Amino acid sequence: MTSTRFLDLHAIHPVPFALLNRDDLGAHKTMTYATPRLRVSSQCWKRAIRERIEEDLAARGGDPAVRTKRLAIGIADLLAERGMARELADLAGADVVAALGKAIDKDRRTGELIYLTRSQMSELADLAAARIGDYQAIVDGTRKATRGGKKATDTVVDAAAAAKALGQARGTVALMGRMLTGVDGGTVDGAVSVAHAFTVHTARAEDDYFTAVDDLNRVDDPGAGQMGNTEHGAGVYYRYASVDVRELQSNLNDDSVARLLLELFLTAFVETVPGAKRRSTGTYTLPDLVCIQARTQAPRNFAGAFEAPVRATSDGHSTPARQRLDDYAARQARVFGDGGLQNGWVMDIDERTYPALGQPSKLPAAVAAALTAVGL
Repeated sequence: MTSTRFLDLHAIHPVPFALLNRDDLGAHKTMTYATPRLRVSSQCWKRAIRERIEEDLAARGGDPAVRTKRLAIGIADLLAERGMARELADLAGADVVAALGKAIDKDRRTGELIYLTRSQMSELADLAAARIGDYQAIVDGTRKATRGGKKATDTVVDAAAAAKALGQARGTVALMGRMLTGVDGGTVDGAVSVAHAFTVHTARAEDDYFTAVDDLNRVDDPGAGQMGNTEHGAGVYYRYASVDVRELQSNLNDDSVARLLLELFLTAFVETVPGAKRRSTGTYTLPDLVCIQARTQAPRNFAGAFEAPVRATSDGHSTPARQRLDDYAARQARVFGDGGLQNGWVMDIDERTYPALGQPSKLPAAVAAALTAVGL
């Protein structure tokens, strides 16, 4: 087994006038890091990455996952598709969820999101399908109905069997992690860490005033049919993520799946932008620089390179930010050591060299080399 354990990803990513991530008031998320900056939360960008991975997994015959409060409905739909009567399927879906120690409300939703793969949902449905006679007995009144909740009683499906099916870490659950209480093996420590993205320069959100015209307005009523304003912002972001490859392998116990997930994650990190307001802002951008570094000791986030905001030159913010990142990595390595850096691969839009970050590369070659470096 190779000693290389961590893959760090750094990106300098320009984003045009957009609203990628909003707070509870609908305003662009921000932060103060010496000066005001625009921010995109780790959860926001991580979800966009995960959605891309799920799509790619499905296309490549893998095991995509869903995160839902509608597990009872999903299982009932599966059973109904297999030919079970809808009344029995609805009972079975609620029963499986009860066996997991979860209650459902009047809309058949659980109180928390449950994150599982499609194969796990199918296996939970299999447990219920094998007990169709018991559900018929409940309908006929010859067996007690299930009582859900943390202390579920009279469940048809065995609670231990349900927990075993759900408790295994599969697919993106092994990659991203899961918090699920009350189920043995329900909580999974993810292999991926993602930092909040922030602009490398001082930036503030701006109000975008808009109007919409009513196409059926009369000549004597020419005013707008609707108007309002939203906050948007533009900037060059520093993004960072790290993958603990050993944690991923431990979660899955299947190196072929680990390799596939890691390959998809590295690619999605580069190619994905959160989709908020994409139809009105067209934020289909790629980073100007991406660096992948393979390390043996511990991950390293280079956010400190941008505590002092980058000042725009005639080349904008991106060019000096990329050089700043390389300079910071070099200074940190001189003072603290290289942290077990084994290799690095840099993809730069201008094909400049950044020796402290790694060797010049292209995305497919860099992904392949990174997978080899970690022994996958």
